[in-house]
Order: sequence, then C-alpha cells, then structure tokens
Amino acid sequence: MRSEPSPSSSRSIGAAPSLLVQLMGLALATIFIVSSSACSAGSTESRAPSALAFDHTAYRELDPPSVAIIRPGHQESVRRTFEVSISTENYDLTPAGVVRYDEGHWVILVDQPCAAPGDLLGDDHSLIHVDGGSDSTEITLAPGPHQLCVQLADGFSVAVNVVDRIEVFVS
Repeated sequence: MRSEPSPSSSRSIGAAPSLLVQLMGLALATIFIVSSSACSAGSTESRAPSALAFDHTAYRELDPPSVAIIRPGHQESVRRTFEVSISTENYDLTPAGVVRYDEGHWVILVDQPCAAPGDLLGDDHSLIHVDGGSDSTEITLAPGPHQLCVQLADGFSVAVNVVDRIEVFVS
C-alpha cells in the first residue's frame, strides 16, 4: 500500500522553494538598487556599461601621463626629412589596436590644433600616426615654418588629453 504525504509535510516542502525564490528576488532587487545608486552618485545622467567605454579625460591624479617632444627642439631649423622623438611618463607606447588604461600610440598633427579629448584621429593628410610602439619617427615636410602637436591616443586612435607642441622651420 502506498502512503500519501501528510498535508502539513507537502505544504512545508512546497513553501521552501517559494520562500527561496522570494529571498533571491529580494537579494537581486537590493543589489540592483545599491549598484544603481552607486553608479549615479554625484551624476545627473545615466551611463550604460560598455566594454569599449574609456574615459579619455580622467587619469590618475597622483601620476598623470605626460608626453614631451625630445627632438627637434622648439623653433629649431630642420631639413625636409627629420626625426621626431618623444618621451612619455605613465603611458606605455604600444601598437594600435590594443586598448588598455595608460597605453596607446601617438600622433603628430601638422599645422593644425591638437584634437579634443575623445575625438577619433582618422587618416588625414596632416596627421601622422606613430602606432608601432616606437618613440620616434621620421617625417618629411615642405620648406617653411610648421607647428607640430604631438598627442597621445588609445589603441582605437581616440585622442587623449596629453599633448606637447613645438614650432620648427624646415629649410
């Protein structure tokens, strides 16, 4: 003969999963509320998380990255083809296509202002990408005065707010 479970035991077995589901829902709701308020603390806008999101203007306050043009010197006379060398601090030069915090490549903007942080640095005739991880490159310019802006960029060629500027005279 088959025995039937008592009504009290079936209710307690059925109640346990229901209680567990309620507790899990409460825990998830709490996590959502806490994470939502943490993300929006001090901000009036909502930001969706993105794998490609990178704040190009915010850097470590104690060790911000910097770039300096080592060669040629400011207002130096140079030949048509000359070497531009830089040094960086707190920013590793890497090949383009890899995006990591405080890593990227650099560009030389010729006779134009430096780009705004976050701007995509495309293939313009007055823009020279140095994206192989090197700290120097040779460039050729027409005779006359030229302004050079060296600017750091991330692996996707997005401008970072780290620049140095010089003027040269090409003979």
